[in-house]
Amino acid sequence: MPKWLIARPAGFRGTALWAVTELPTRAITPLCVARLLARLLLWPSQPASALDAWAAVEVAFFLLYTLRKAHLSRQPAQIPTFALDRQPAEPSKLLGIVTFLELLAEAIGPGGDRAVEVAEWFMYKGGEARSPAWAELRAGNLGEWLAWAYWNADPAQVPATELEPLVGAVERWVREGAAELPALPPGYNAALFACRLTLDGLRCSHRPLFAYVVTHLACAAAAYASLRSRGFVRRRAGSLSFWHKPGAGASTDPRPLVFLGGLGVGLVSYLRLIDELEHHFPGRALLLVELEHLCMRLPLQHVPSPQDSVNALRHALELCGAEGAHFICHSFGTVVLSWLLRLAPEGCVQAATFVDPIPFLLFKSNVAVRFVYAPPRTPAEQVIPLA
Repeated sequence: MPKWLIARPAGFRGTALWAVTELPTRAITPLCVARLLARLLLWPSQPASALDAWAAVEVAFFLLYTLRKAHLSRQPAQIPTFALDRQPAEPSKLLGIVTFLELLAEAIGPGGDRAVEVAEWFMYKGGEARSPAWAELRAGNLGEWLAWAYWNADPAQVPATELEPLVGAVERWVREGAAELPALPPGYNAALFACRLTLDGLRCSHRPLFAYVVTHLACAAAAYASLRSRGFVRRRAGSLSFWHKPGAGASTDPRPLVFLGGLGVGLVSYLRLIDELEHHFPGRALLLVELEHLCMRLPLQHVPSPQDSVNALRHALELCGAEGAHFICHSFGTVVLSWLLRLAPEGCVQAATFVDPIPFLLFKSNVAVRFVYAPPRTPAEQVIPLA
């Protein structure tokens, strides 16, 4: 980012980034529709041009996106069965929420605002970019959130005898931290909604086909040329694609380095980091994993499950003659690393480095609400929707 832009206020930087990233991509499809309408109404007898063909393809791609979004929105979220087991509130669910609240209290510390921690899971309908105050919540709002969190269901699908003890436990926990807070009135504040990741409608944004041409072809070609020039060879382990550079024998540490990145346009955005890894760990074997479903590639590949991801990474290590490695992971890559730590055999992860980690404290609202629901507030958040 240029220095003159960094020196500007965050609001200005966010608007500037929106003007050069979001605005052009949002404008392409409406302009293509206008072009086709003008072509049909004003110049029907003229032969079609390359611009007309591109406009038609963009409009067809938008229709395909709309149909695909509607199809995915109708599909229920795949939740592990243990999270849906209907157990009485006593003792499992109630004991579980008491344990959760103890962990949350430890995470926010004695000076943390318990009311804010709960209220930040709620937002105003209509796009107002702030969370409500505790006093604006009602018992029904809290029940809506807890029915999702513990049953993946709407409140009407959960017996009141099971849900009400959980609502009471959360309310008592909040007021223990601030006795002056009022008790939640009964009822439901219809101006608010609880952020329920697996029950709310699919939140996604259309990007023109031209954007995917850039990310799928141009960025992939740049990464291919750059990594080949650095001595890497592209390989596959089942459906997993990765780049491998064997060790040069100069290192005293035989463990390979495995890098997994996050949402974006792929490994081309990590070239400087890759160079730094080679500089600071000379002679070490390097594996650079491409998570293609996170790189704005077409067609969208099947999104692997945690176990499938672990199996594929173990297969990649076997192809490179290694049983374990030092994993260095950034952003969403740290989620995959957490799967490895839980599901892979002992010795697979011999060292782990988390960069901008996601998997920690996911019971707080920060990641889910800011990443999926909240409108961008900073330049970094402005760029997130592009991925």
